[in-house]
Amino acid sequence: MTCQNSYRNIGNSFLGSAETLIRANVIKKIKDDFINNSIEPHKIQLHKDYSKTTINIYEPPLKGHAYIVGADPSLGAESDYHSMIVYDITNTYQIKQVAGFYENDIPPKMFAYIVAKTAMLYNNAYVAIENNGCSEVVLDALWRDFDYDNIINDGGNPRTNIGIHSTAERKTQACLTFKIFVEDELRKIQLNDGRLIAELEKFERKSRTGKLPTYESADGHDDYMMAAIWGLYCIQMNIIDNYYDVKKVVVNKLGEQIPLYILPYKGNNEVRDDYLKNLDEKFKVYINEYEMKLDKINDEDNNKLMDDFIKNNGLNEAITKKEEDEEPERRTDADRFQFTFGFN
Repeated sequence: MTCQNSYRNIGNSFLGSAETLIRANVIKKIKDDFINNSIEPHKIQLHKDYSKTTINIYEPPLKGHAYIVGADPSLGAESDYHSMIVYDITNTYQIKQVAGFYENDIPPKMFAYIVAKTAMLYNNAYVAIENNGCSEVVLDALWRDFDYDNIINDGGNPRTNIGIHSTAERKTQACLTFKIFVEDELRKIQLNDGRLIAELEKFERKSRTGKLPTYESADGHDDYMMAAIWGLYCIQMNIIDNYYDVKKVVVNKLGEQIPLYILPYKGNNEVRDDYLKNLDEKFKVYINEYEMKLDKINDEDNNKLMDDFIKNNGLNEAITKKEEDEEPERRTDADRFQFTFGFN
């Protein structure tokens, strides 16, 4: 995973339009703050044996601080990206991104491990993640395989569902919540990842005939944006109060309660250390099985390619005749291939 703080080299040609989720002047301020005050991330490899578990750390976990993890999974097939953002939400008027991850070449279960370990390290943070589509695989791995149960439930049956049930209405609501947070002049939202800011610039309103409008990237990917959006969406009082210790609230002009000062519920360090140790062991078992499956698939694919090549090039008869005339001993496909072409 490459450092995303090279964003300052992209230029300032695109600063948002009337249709972007966030107003152009706010995007410009966020960009200027990033360029002038960017933090070079520390690269932390979560599992010593696998470099693709490396995340960007902008600020280490602080004792007593409340964090929330927004995540947006993909199929992990070099198409869309697995994305994760960690916010410090202790003071909701000074929210900052403290960690991030963005990768499209890992299996979903590896992403689940990355989310679980990052969330546990950041004071056993709750995870905001959809339970629709390919997200189900990651959620299932978080819950069943890696025993991470600090997952926010919203929109589903709390006894049978985990995660956020993303409908068109809820996604629109989440986007507008993100907009309120980012555009509020009294708040400071510190985004430390240039790729996220690049996606923010191109995240636009899309009209749909007979349906609610939606928001998506004007071009390219918006995976990081959705991770960022779900994270902030869950700071609403009716959600966050179910998962964190809300110490102080303020009331806006509409009479709505706004969480201001948030703390995590106290955790046990021994329990955390035991969990992290067991998590790494479970991940090691999984990844060994995964690599063995890949090796088996590769072997089967290679054998099929060899058989198809020999068959399609009319080599079967030549190989059989050569073997009968000159090589009575049984040979492998690779031996027969070399023999036919005179490499024996």
